[in-house]
Amino acid sequence: MANRSQRKEFIQTGIHNFSVDFVNANSNPKIVLGESFKTNYNFILGDDPKDWVSKVKAAKDLVLEEVYPGIDLRLYSNLDGALEFDWILKPGADFSKIQMNFDGHDKLKIAKDGSLKVELRFTEVAFNIPESYQVSEQGKFPVDFKFNEIQKNLIGFHTKSKIDPMLPLVIDPTLVWGSYMDGDATGATFDEYLFAIQLDTTDFVMYCAGATNKNIPTTVAPYDANGYLNTITGLNGGSNVSWRTSIVYRISPSGNDLIDLTLYGPASITINQQNVAHSLSLSQNRVFIGGFTNINLPLAGSSFDNTRGGTDGYVAVFSKDLGTLHYATYLGSATANETDGVTSIQALSDTSFVCGFTTAATLGATYVPVTTYDVTYNGSTDMFICKFRCNGHLWCFFGDDVL
Repeated sequence: MANRSQRKEFIQTGIHNFSVDFVNANSNPKIVLGESFKTNYNFILGDDPKDWVSKVKAAKDLVLEEVYPGIDLRLYSNLDGALEFDWILKPGADFSKIQMNFDGHDKLKIAKDGSLKVELRFTEVAFNIPESYQVSEQGKFPVDFKFNEIQKNLIGFHTKSKIDPMLPLVIDPTLVWGSYMDGDATGATFDEYLFAIQLDTTDFVMYCAGATNKNIPTTVAPYDANGYLNTITGLNGGSNVSWRTSIVYRISPSGNDLIDLTLYGPASITINQQNVAHSLSLSQNRVFIGGFTNINLPLAGSSFDNTRGGTDGYVAVFSKDLGTLHYATYLGSATANETDGVTSIQALSDTSFVCGFTTAATLGATYVPVTTYDVTYNGSTDMFICKFRCNGHLWCFFGDDVL
C-alpha cells in the first residue's frame, strides 16, 4: 500500500457538459451493435425484480445507419477509453450534409494544427484532424479533409481533394487492428506468405491470398474456419522448405476472428511441389485468385485449359464463404514454365474477369481466338493480357518483350 505522501488526491471542482447535435439528420436511424465485450453487466434498479436486467453485454462499437442519406456513423472507444467516431459514406454520398452543432461549451475554435478545440470551464476537449480515405480495387488512398466552421458553433468538413463518387469514403479512421496470421499455438516454425489483399466494402470483411507450407488449425477459436479444403497431406512446416500451397482466408472487420479459410491444392504435397496465389479480386458473390503451380490442381467448371505444361499460371473462383470451388483453369504454354503465373486479376462480374501473366513460349491457338492488338509471341518472355468468361475465352493481347 502506498503511504500518505505517495497517494494522489483528486478533488472534483465541478462538471461541465456540452452536446453535439447533427443538423437535419435522421432522428430514428437503425442501430447495429458490433462485437461484445466478455464482461457481463447487471442492472438492479428499484424494488421490482421484473425491472432488473442481468448478463448484459457491452458492445465494442455500434453503427447508426443512414444518419444522413448514404452516410453511417460508427461510434467506438479507443485504447484510452475516449469516444471516437467515424463517418462512413457510401459511393456518391454528399459529405457536406454532415453538420454538427455544438452547444453548452465556452468556446469553439479550429487550431493551427487543424484540430477542433472545444473549451470548457475546467478543461478542453480536442477532436483531431480527420484522417480519411477512399477504398478502391487497388487499395485505399488518402483524402485530405479539414474541419470547417460553417457558422458559429456549426462544424462540417471540407476538402480540396478530388472525391471519386463511385467509391466509398471514410472520414476520421484510426488504426482498428493489426494481426499476425498463423494459428499455431505450439510455436512451430513454418513459412506463410501474403501476396494479395482486398477489403469487401459491403461488409468490411478482409480477404487475403498467398501461400503456406503448413496446415493451419481450423478447429479452435478464433481459427474455427471452414472452407473448400482445410488439410493437405505433407504440409509439415519448416523454414525455407521447397513445398507450399495456395491459401485464401477472410478476417472479420474487427480483426479478431478468422471467418473462413481454404487451401487450394492437391490432396497431398511433397518436396519441390509448389503452388502460390499472387493475386485476388472480389465480385459480388465470388472470390477470384490467380497464381502459379508446378503440380496438378483441382479444376472446376468448363476449364479453358485443363492441361498443365510444367509450371503454369492458374485462376480459381470460389464462393464468398470459400466453401465452393466454382471454376478453375490453368493458363500457360505447353512447352515452357510460366514461373510467376497470374500476377494480376480483376473480377468484372461473378462469371467474367481479366488477368495478366508472363509467358515464356508461344501459346496455343485457343489463346488467340480473335484478332487483337498483338497476337504474336515475340521473344524470350511476353506479357499476356486476357479477358474471360468462366465458360469461355473472349480476347487477348501479347506485349512486346522490348520496350
